[in-house]
Amino acid sequence: MNKKTVCRCLPCLLHAGVAYLSAFVLGLMVLFAGSYPNPDKLQPLALLTNSGFQIMCFVLMMVFYRIYSLFFSKKRPFQPGFLILSAFFSLFFIVGTCQSVSENTFFSVPFLGLPGTALQYGVCLFFFYAAILLIYEKTEEISGRPEKIGEKPGRNNLFFSGTAFLLVMWLPYLIAFFPGSLCYDARAQLMQIWGDAPLSNHNPIFDTLVYGVLYNLGSFLGRSDNAGVFVIILFQWLLLGSVLGYCVQTVYDITGRTMVRNVLLIFFALNPTFGAAVQVVLKDTVHLAAFVLYYCMLLRLVLLPEEKGQLAKTAVVCLLALLTRKASLPYVLLAGLMTAWHLRKTTGKKLLIVTVSASALFFVCENVMLPLLHVQEAPSRELYSLFIQNVAYITRNHHQELSAWDLETIDRLIGLEAILTKYDPNLADPLKNSFTESGTELLKLNLHLACQYPMDAVRGLLTLCWKYYYPFCSGRAYLYAYMAEVDHLGRNIYFAFPLLQKLASLYVHAWANVPVVSLLMGPGFYVWMLLFTAMRITRKKQQSLMMLMIPLIILTLGLFLTPVNGENRYAYPVITMAPVFLFLSCCSSAPGKSESST
Repeated sequence: MNKKTVCRCLPCLLHAGVAYLSAFVLGLMVLFAGSYPNPDKLQPLALLTNSGFQIMCFVLMMVFYRIYSLFFSKKRPFQPGFLILSAFFSLFFIVGTCQSVSENTFFSVPFLGLPGTALQYGVCLFFFYAAILLIYEKTEEISGRPEKIGEKPGRNNLFFSGTAFLLVMWLPYLIAFFPGSLCYDARAQLMQIWGDAPLSNHNPIFDTLVYGVLYNLGSFLGRSDNAGVFVIILFQWLLLGSVLGYCVQTVYDITGRTMVRNVLLIFFALNPTFGAAVQVVLKDTVHLAAFVLYYCMLLRLVLLPEEKGQLAKTAVVCLLALLTRKASLPYVLLAGLMTAWHLRKTTGKKLLIVTVSASALFFVCENVMLPLLHVQEAPSRELYSLFIQNVAYITRNHHQELSAWDLETIDRLIGLEAILTKYDPNLADPLKNSFTESGTELLKLNLHLACQYPMDAVRGLLTLCWKYYYPFCSGRAYLYAYMAEVDHLGRNIYFAFPLLQKLASLYVHAWANVPVVSLLMGPGFYVWMLLFTAMRITRKKQQSLMMLMIPLIILTLGLFLTPVNGENRYAYPVITMAPVFLFLSCCSSAPGKSESST
């Protein structure tokens, strides 16, 4: 073997060896992921001789080898932006694998320790950098093949055909779960409709009133409680189907890409996240429709400035987006203001007036109209869920070390016994309901305990929100296939087809457990998609899209404050809009231009 051959073979052998080592470390991380029931029973020596583990490592090695060949290519310059993003992804990934799904708490990965963790981080950093580089290049190829936008036969019928396709694909959910599922929030709203509870704005009063009209109409026509619930489900089915159909048409009008249209339609039709959302009486489904419609209006104002009559529609939809969720004011108002600032001139000024007027009207409704109508003001306990849970996490781990003053304060604000017996890292409700609502004292207590136990404060925060950034977790309550108890109220609401319900549930659970496909079921994957899209938009200097993405990113950060960890319904807007923005950023025909309006 001559010297020239040796020089050629050595880099290949080196890459193959590094690829196998990386695959082995990544394989260990997969096995030690939170879904594994007994991580302490895994033995490293047994893994070395396990044939299944070796096959997995071999497959991963081939993938890594391909990635390394891309990484070491001289044609690809170093990209610091990709490295920063991959550093975030690596951190999210490693923290996620140190969580236990069953107990939702940290556990230490056996036998790896600090050196092993450093090695894991290095492997992940290298892998994500190369993967982002590869994905970015592929998306560049897509954006480099523009398709001319012109008047195409049947283009104006896309909204109707897309909506019809989605409605037909979601129809099995309506049949299987007839008359529709009832979550606990829906039960509370129906009790207000029936007169069994006073009107309250804990859930949006606008939704409650709409549900009341629909329920009364259905129960009158069908002469049954089931018919009343089913009319609400029909309304949600038609509303969300038509809005997502309009969203697909909007993206197609902007990009002119048939591929984008087809992929979005298939994504909305087959992903159980959307089918499951329409079969349950749920305020988040209505808000999702209003939110997506509002963003479509803003996208059309910015990227299709030649269209007329959009401002009046935007005003109405902006108000609906505010009325269908109390906490929507920050990002709805911010999205409108930033879009108005970007448009400037005449259109921007009009949009500014529209946004401020809708927000002011919403404020008047919440603070003037509702008290006049004797609607009860909801307690603000949920706003403090993060701090309540963080105090509970530290107290549970260190209650024997805390001072008498700390224990007395904790007992007075939340209840020491409640923390020790009812604390659930996944759900803030058991402690939220015992909180005395002294927010200032709670914040001071949280800061005091965080200074005493900083690592526990960090772990407590990560424990409360990790399902929103770890992509291999399918989330929580992605299918609300249950009936909240209403029998004691004299209401006869029940599932009519239990067998079909089980079959539909099997389909949804299959999505949640099939590798790769399961990524589409949890919110964590879409948070990653949003970060990648933000990086791409920043690199391509697509200012219009960046203006609209900032409120969406703020909404995503707000997920970390929610009282339920990983619940998909809080992340519906992110799950829906993340692929939309990714496609818009890849198709540079319109978003890349410098838009202006007169």
